Amino acid sequence: MSKQNITLIAGAASSFGKVIIPVLFNKGHQLILTHSGREDYQLPEGVAGEVFKLDITDVAAITNVIGGFRSKINNLIYSVGSPIVFKKFEDEKWEDYEKHWQTQVKGLWHITRALIANNHPLKRVIAIGSAVTFTKPPARLGAYTTSKYALLGLIKSLAVELASRQIAVNMISPGATGAGLSKDWPRLMIEAGGSTDTRTVADTIALLLQEESGRTGENFHI
Repeated sequence: MSKQNITLIAGAASSFGKVIIPVLFNKGHQLILTHSGREDYQLPEGVAGEVFKLDITDVAAITNVIGGFRSKINNLIYSVGSPIVFKKFEDEKWEDYEKHWQTQVKGLWHITRALIANNHPLKRVIAIGSAVTFTKPPARLGAYTTSKYALLGLIKSLAVELASRQIAVNMISPGATGAGLSKDWPRLMIEAGGSTDTRTVADTIALLLQEESGRTGENFHI
C-alpha cells in the first residue's frame, strides 16, 4: 500500500461519506473514519477501517481524537453537514447561521490544524461544498448558503497558507442528490439547481487524490 494513501474521512455517515468510503477502499486507501455519533454507525460491508466518534464542533474532542491516531494521515476528506431547514429570512435566528458555520468552517479549520500540529504528512484536503456557490441559491436557505460560501473562503485561504507545505486544498461542489441532507428538498428545486449522483462525487475525489498536478484553491462544480 502506498504511504500516500492513508485517508481520513470526516463525516463517514453522511450520504456522500457512505459512497466515498467503498470507492477509496477499493482503490487501496487505508481509511480512518469519524462520525458524529448521532446514530449508530457501521462500516459498509466488505470495507475495513478505523472508526472514531467525533463531535467536530468540540475543539477538545478534535484535539484528543486526532492526537490519538496511530496512523499518519495523508489525505483529509471533509464531508460534514448540518440538517437543512427551510426558513424565510424573517423567521431565521442568528443561531441558525452559527450552527452551520460550526460544522462547515470551524470543524474543518480545527481538524486541519490538529493534523498539522500532530505532524501528519498531509498532502491533500478536499471538502464537500455545494452548487449554491456557482448558481443562484434557492430561497429560504440563507444559513446553508452562507456557510458554503464561508467554507469556500476557508478552502481558498488554506490553499494559500498551506502551499509552502505542499498541501493541495480544494472543494467539490455538487448539486443536490435527493439523498441525505437534501432528501426532503422539493423535486422542482433539485431539478432547477442541477442534480448530482453521489457516485460521481466519490469518483471525482478518487481522481483528485491520484493526480499530481498540484491544483489547489479550486472549487470544482460537478
